[in-house]
Amino acid sequence: MGKTIRAVVLLAVFLIPLGASSASWAKQRSERPATHSIGADFLFVVPVGDYADITNVGFGLLGRYELRLIPEFALTGRVGFVGHVAKKVTNNLKLRTWELPVLVGGRYYSKIGIWAGAELGLVVMGFRASFPNTQFSSLSRTDTDAKFGIMLSGGYRWRDLDFGVALFVPDIDDYLGITFTVGYTFAKFGK
Repeated sequence: MGKTIRAVVLLAVFLIPLGASSASWAKQRSERPATHSIGADFLFVVPVGDYADITNVGFGLLGRYELRLIPEFALTGRVGFVGHVAKKVTNNLKLRTWELPVLVGGRYYSKIGIWAGAELGLVVMGFRASFPNTQFSSLSRTDTDAKFGIMLSGGYRWRDLDFGVALFVPDIDDYLGITFTVGYTFAKFGK
């Protein structure tokens, strides 16, 4: 429960500044219509705490959609896949884990390209446990579970390149990872 409260507090710290200037957003929104963009983010995930007990580092790719409401704020949607290097838990147990995040949220952009974002949504987590050093060498078990996850991030955008770091919480009750991202925006349309 304590981890949940900490995650909610962190989410609030990121979202409160976004709501602070809603009056200026309304004024600017009427002056400049939305712009759509499509991109992709490559992720490198370093598990921390309980998450590190069951998995190793992970690599993934997330597709990104942004709807720029005003120059400073965009609604975001991301979906993709993160796969982790297999972890040998014991001599007789090896775990391979993965996540499929489906996240929505927002990003606030400064005039110099620094941004802060918060996203939340469904994260399908899966694992495959295999038993390589037993008489049942072909024995394995696969399972998936849908969890509520969040990603609190910050970074820098330079032209179409995007660099970021994030707290990735694929299961708000148990797991936490530090994520490094490099992204590219390959399509922009709408004015």
